[in-house]
Amino acid sequence: MLAKHKICLLPLPPNSTHFLQPLDNIIFANFKRKMQSLVQGARDERYLGNDEIINSVLQSTGEAFKEAFTPSVIRAAWRNVGLWPLDKKAIQTHLAHCVGELTKNELPVDLQSAVTVLTDTFNSSIGKR
Repeated sequence: MLAKHKICLLPLPPNSTHFLQPLDNIIFANFKRKMQSLVQGARDERYLGNDEIINSVLQSTGEAFKEAFTPSVIRAAWRNVGLWPLDKKAIQTHLAHCVGELTKNELPVDLQSAVTVLTDTFNSSIGKR
C-alpha cells in the first residue's frame, strides 16, 4: 500500500523524537491555536451554557483540523526539523536547542556524533550510502 502511493516510511531514530517531531513543530501548534480561538469565541457568547460551549467547540474541531493539517503545513514541518529533505544543519539546530535545555547530567552525546548517527540512519533507510 505504501509503495503504491509512493510513501517511504522512515522511523525516527531512538531517542530523537523529543527534538525531531514534525507534528510538534508547526502542525499541533497551529491546531492548538485554532482550538483556543474557538474555545474563547464560544466562551464570549454569554448565552451559551457549558454543554452548548462543548458542542460548539466539538463541531468546530474539524475546521481547526483542516486548517492545521494542510499539505503545505505538513511539508513545512518536516522541512523545519530537517527530516525531508534531509538537512543536517537544521537537525543540528534542533538538537543544539534540545541539548541547551538539558542539565549537564543529562547530556547524552556530543552534537556531531548525534547528527551523524541520525543522518546515517535516515540515509540507510532510504537506500543512500
